[in-house]
Amino acid sequence: VKVIAGDTNAGKSSVTYQMGLDAASGKNTLGFPAPTKPVVDEVVYIYTELSITQLGQRFGGITISDRMKYIDATAWDLERILSEIETIAKEWNKKKVLFILDSITVAATGSITARVAKELMKRLKLICGRYNVTVITLMHTRKGDISKPIEMQDLAGSAKLTDLADNVLAMAKCNATEVYVKVLKSRSNAIPDKVQHFEIRSDGYLHLEFIRECEEEDLLAQGKSKLTPEVEQEILTLRGKGYSVRKIADHMKLSKSAVDRVVQKHKDSEESSADTIKDVQFPDNAA
Repeated sequence: VKVIAGDTNAGKSSVTYQMGLDAASGKNTLGFPAPTKPVVDEVVYIYTELSITQLGQRFGGITISDRMKYIDATAWDLERILSEIETIAKEWNKKKVLFILDSITVAATGSITARVAKELMKRLKLICGRYNVTVITLMHTRKGDISKPIEMQDLAGSAKLTDLADNVLAMAKCNATEVYVKVLKSRSNAIPDKVQHFEIRSDGYLHLEFIRECEEEDLLAQGKSKLTPEVEQEILTLRGKGYSVRKIADHMKLSKSAVDRVVQKHKDSEESSADTIKDVQFPDNAA
């Protein structure tokens, strides 16, 4: 049983939706090690917040694989959801099945006591062990300070959810358009010392685009730093010299979207003069 936690609008549904597509199709849309073939026979996506129609609208109606099934559980309580998971797992006993429950917080009507959490996780783990299936469930975190590392104690709800989970991943915002994924717990593998950095994109459909693997501290520093007039001027100067947004971002240790926002903001301005451009030297190794 895996738990993915994150604040509202942190991209939890997007990342689990893409995880499901990757597992079902053998594709790699998230920057994790790419499978060469589908790693499961079926993916069952159980959504408690939006109807199937609304879900399709959010993700642009994309279907990469017919191995991914959808269940509209917007009117279901937690007991019905658990019963449905067990019924499907039993029927597909010979198949490798991944269940995605989005989200456990909504299914439990927003209140997860220690007793409820303990019984829930015990039941999910029993189903997983008996039928050889995997369950990924989403939960909300408390709103936190984006300038501080996210830790296990930042997760909302009962600690029993994370205590009994095999893996716990947390999603945190860097800014309005970027997030990162951090592994907080892993029973079978060492916890990585780096995080996965993503941009939230809505071109065509809502999804996450992998940017890089990096230290969490790099992204926290980014969140704490301000785009001062001097920093914006340097971005415009380098852009005027013909460097791409990505190269400027790498050189200045900023996100690509932050650099792009500055470029678009000053697109029609005349703040970057030719004399200023001549004065700035771009390091050879960054070009």
